[in-house]
Amino acid sequence: MFHFMKSRILTPSKITIGVLLILILILLPHGPQAEMLEPSFDAGMLPSNGSLSVTHEFPIRNRGFGILRIPAMEATCGCTHLSGPKSIWPMCRGTVVATLTFDARAWGHKDTLIYVKTNDPNHPILKTQISATAPLGVAMVPASVDFSEVDAGHSKEFAITVLAAKEYVGNDFHIECLPPSAPDGVGVVSNHVAYSESAVLSTPCHKATFKIAINGKGPVGARSESLKLVTKSSLHGGTELVLPVKWKLLSGVHFRPESLFFGMRSMPCTVTNSVELISSTRPITPMDVSIPSPIFRVVEKTRMDEHRWKLSMVMSSGDAKPGRVESEMIVKFKNAPDARLKLGVLLLAPSDASSGK
Repeated sequence: MFHFMKSRILTPSKITIGVLLILILILLPHGPQAEMLEPSFDAGMLPSNGSLSVTHEFPIRNRGFGILRIPAMEATCGCTHLSGPKSIWPMCRGTVVATLTFDARAWGHKDTLIYVKTNDPNHPILKTQISATAPLGVAMVPASVDFSEVDAGHSKEFAITVLAAKEYVGNDFHIECLPPSAPDGVGVVSNHVAYSESAVLSTPCHKATFKIAINGKGPVGARSESLKLVTKSSLHGGTELVLPVKWKLLSGVHFRPESLFFGMRSMPCTVTNSVELISSTRPITPMDVSIPSPIFRVVEKTRMDEHRWKLSMVMSSGDAKPGRVESEMIVKFKNAPDARLKLGVLLLAPSDASSGK
């Protein structure tokens, strides 16, 4: 009993510790406390490779014990796009992403102030700045082109804009596409400024627009080329711009999807699925379908139109052994090359499926 009472006696050291804890609790910020960790960012001179924008992330820290709210963000120039979080949890960080973009009317150096509004009573507005310098010259928008999938024999177009600084344009300023066309790949098919072998950038707008096209010829598969443009002017000499272009050329007759995987299945099982057989160039009629593996078979062929067929398929495990089964479906035509489709399934023995293996 005496030992219990002795442990309850307040010593000077215990009193000192208690007072310090109370002071810490009083002095700690109970609400949000916002801090902009980077007051400014200068990207310097942008490379003269056609890029017209710069993006930077500005970190914001919430040092307080309340949730920091960010109701709005503003920039002093419409050329700057802002995005970021609506709130930041206590003792955490968030990021404001700023993208500064140049155009043909405002080359040279550019500063943009960024204001971030918060619910911190001591810091209701956080300020930062993004800066960059664009070299006087010309640039292409976009800086690269991806046509994605292109059916053989079909074409796709994409519009490219060439922008020039006001100080760069002289009376004799013009651009040339080298080469004007490529028979099996990328080529200039038209120009909105009377393109023949060169295009004149008109002084009022300082921009020209032309189209490039994939003509659906050449080897099947992933392709890439580079379109070169050369600017010529007695005031500033010549500048070469390179436009990377990529696409994937599909065969004249192909499947969608390009392969068919029936998933992971517990034996015994029967699963149905379907694929589309598409012709890019001519009407087709499947003459013969062969699949080496007996567990895959086509149960129905449905004509959707002259160029498309739907093949309904069944995968039945039957007497197959557990494990991964792969095969290939080959479809033959009278007036077109064979079409091939990879098939697959992962068969699990009942014991494996029940145990989660």
